[in-house]
Amino acid sequence: MLSIVLFRTYSTVSEIAFRLQQEKYVMQDSLAFSQILQNMADTSKIDYSRYGSKLQSASGLTDTLYLRDAQNFAYAVFTTGDCVSSAFELTGGFTLAQRQNPCRLFVQKSGEEMIPLTDTGHVLVSRAMFKIIPYEDPQTILS
Repeated sequence: MLSIVLFRTYSTVSEIAFRLQQEKYVMQDSLAFSQILQNMADTSKIDYSRYGSKLQSASGLTDTLYLRDAQNFAYAVFTTGDCVSSAFELTGGFTLAQRQNPCRLFVQKSGEEMIPLTDTGHVLVSRAMFKIIPYEDPQTILS
């Protein structure tokens, strides 16, 4: 009887430890991701010319964030893979395709390789959508 109680207590404690470790991974990855994006936001501006009229027809929503920095380097932030796209998928678990080719968030500097912003070993993401405000280049609006 005592061994059953001890086993249940041990399994509960190990489950809690596992969940805490997973939350730690999510927090670390989220912090690193937000610092990278903050750095890019501080040094870059939205490259409105890459969007054309696409933003106006989509109410400013886009699946790729295009940026350009002071040295005229272009950046793109986007997701690839089989991404979760609905609330049903979020609550219903991941499909086999999503587990085999998980959704990952990347940044790509003009002409260079894609750099992953998320680690699929720790965090699974859904499809990224960015809201760009205003929908037009401010220079176009002013002129």
